[in-house]
Amino acid sequence: MAIGKIIYDEAAYLKGMQSLLPQGPAWEFEDDAIFKRLMDVCACEFARIDADIARLIEESDPRTAGTTLPDWFDEWGIPDDCLKLLPNATTDDYRNVLILKITTLGLPFFELVQVVANLLGYNCYIGDTNIFTVKSLVNHRIYDDQWRYTALIISVDSTLVKYFRTTSRVSMALAEWGDELWECLISSLAPAHCNLIFQYGSN
Repeated sequence: MAIGKIIYDEAAYLKGMQSLLPQGPAWEFEDDAIFKRLMDVCACEFARIDADIARLIEESDPRTAGTTLPDWFDEWGIPDDCLKLLPNATTDDYRNVLILKITTLGLPFFELVQVVANLLGYNCYIGDTNIFTVKSLVNHRIYDDQWRYTALIISVDSTLVKYFRTTSRVSMALAEWGDELWECLISSLAPAHCNLIFQYGSN
């Protein structure tokens, strides 16, 4: 029962309708009479509607929504392509992502990256590209001036390396780095003009 709401059950509605009937023996029905059964059906429906109305507050909040939760998912595009990468994702996983999307709406990109990183257990660093010049060290990456305003480097403290094994397929790489879900989520949040460079480990 919703807090602060008075919910009438089927018996209460039936009693209320019976009290509105005219007085007299003609309006005293047996339990198996057609009119009595019709009133039972109406009382049941009124009680159901009353309960639905009482749940409106709960259904208006995605943290407690039940009946309308699929509508919330449709409205916010859940599951998206990134969430489909999650194996065995549950409704609660989708609900948590929905709440995250709502509560972080309007946050700057840098803050969004940190929020997602914390959820996935990463320590994250965001930096821009250093343009290679004659004063740069020989081991610096070669970025030209076009990268200055469009590229961001997203670094996490985990290497996440998957090595080729004897059970691997011959078409697989000798080693793979990265977290496909992490990169998908961050790419979906990034401004359209940004080129993201993902780095793993201390490099």
